[in-house]
Amino acid sequence: MENKPTLVLIHGFLSGPEYWHKQINTLSERYNVQAICLKGFSTRGPEVAPDSIEGFANDVIRLLEGQGIDSFYLLGHSMGGMIAQQIAHCIPQRVKGLILYGTGPHGSLPGRFEPIDYSIKKASIETFPSSVYLAVNSWFLDSKKSQNDIQESLLLASQASFDSYKNGLLAMSTWDGEDYLATFEMPTLIIWGDNDRSYQWESQPFKLWKNIPHSSLSVVNDCAHNVHLEKPHMFNLIVENYLEHLSLANPEATS
Repeated sequence: MENKPTLVLIHGFLSGPEYWHKQINTLSERYNVQAICLKGFSTRGPEVAPDSIEGFANDVIRLLEGQGIDSFYLLGHSMGGMIAQQIAHCIPQRVKGLILYGTGPHGSLPGRFEPIDYSIKKASIETFPSSVYLAVNSWFLDSKKSQNDIQESLLLASQASFDSYKNGLLAMSTWDGEDYLATFEMPTLIIWGDNDRSYQWESQPFKLWKNIPHSSLSVVNDCAHNVHLEKPHMFNLIVENYLEHLSLANPEATS
């Protein structure tokens, strides 16, 4: 394990490291996989989530430093992709390769099932469960086919408190990373499901691909926001092939 390169996975809003259960075993064959638990979610549900993407990023950096992880590949999904961009901006020399999946440079999410500002405005203890249900269902293309994944996602989301839910919304709504993109020198892969209702093509993944200098793009057909659950085999192949390409191009990066 000591000789394996480290791959850090950052989950999204209302999620947790368990969300990568269809990836971890496969990716662990070649990588030291570190599935981060964001503050306020999953096993860290008793804590209150930060109300800024910068706060989330600083917490992840602190966790990595505590584990003695100096350099790593970084994969972030959804809000976790925003956090990954913030980390790449803060400590670019430590990020060997970046995978931005189902995400974009704008936290306002104009294509979401409802605007984030509206979700914040109506947020209350009473509306919290129904809002979570609407959000989770919007992440999948076929709700009947993905019913097991939806139920697991709802159970995971239930571990977050109302305060963490609202702070997560605030964190996304006030963040914008477009100015960072042109400064990223690490190789970057953008992954997007072609029916993603949360991150619309033109304003989100396309901007990542257009503005990050050394970026590649993989679009997966017939998927919504959760490609890694809807088509896990394809998602795993995309990630493995990209990281293998990076290791062949730069053998020193695997040490």
